[in-house]
Amino acid sequence: MQNCGNLDKNSELAQRIKHLRKNILKFSQKDFAEKLMIGLRTLQYYESNEYPIPDKILRLISQIFGVSYEWLKTGQGEIFEKKPSIEEIILAEQRRIKENSILVPVIGKAGAGFPQMKGDIEIIGYIETKKIPRVNPSDLIAVEVHGDSMEPTLQEGDKVIAKIYIGDGFDIPNRKIVIVADQEGELLVKRLMKKDGLILLTSDNPNYPPIIPQEARIIAVALKLLREISL
Repeated sequence: MQNCGNLDKNSELAQRIKHLRKNILKFSQKDFAEKLMIGLRTLQYYESNEYPIPDKILRLISQIFGVSYEWLKTGQGEIFEKKPSIEEIILAEQRRIKENSILVPVIGKAGAGFPQMKGDIEIIGYIETKKIPRVNPSDLIAVEVHGDSMEPTLQEGDKVIAKIYIGDGFDIPNRKIVIVADQEGELLVKRLMKKDGLILLTSDNPNYPPIIPQEARIIAVALKLLREISL
């Protein structure tokens, strides 16, 4: 048997549903039942407290009419859920983007000590981008593409985000785009090619000859391309 406390709660819930339907939403029992896709007799049982009102019906009322589920369940709080303003929606989205974004340093030159010595680089700015799964943000750098040596894949002004790399290049997948530093520390974006046990650093534009690793050192492996497009 239900105790008196439960009976009182069920009775109050039934009264709230009837009050909402009749005095606030101004629906007849027939129209209200149709909105909820239940039978008229079922609604009458609910409102007269002959049947307990299932939780799924409360959630359906909340979803269809924007009524607070908490108010339906307990009678506490505002009847209607407050809808956020356009400004609140924009601010919430901006906060969400910020929480999932990082600042990556754009480097112009890499000294002889980089990448072992992370301070041995020239930082010319920062770009904001989404976090990259399973990559520590402190291991990321970005470079700006200059010239047409990697066209049509990469264009002048493109930003390439890359993960700092230490090694001889043989563990990098074939044809992967990499960032290399020449003997003066100038940065180049190239494609790593493996052939006959050797590594070449090539350009996608066939007008540029390949570079051998002895002439440039691999400092990072490309992960992501950022491109600004004018409309």
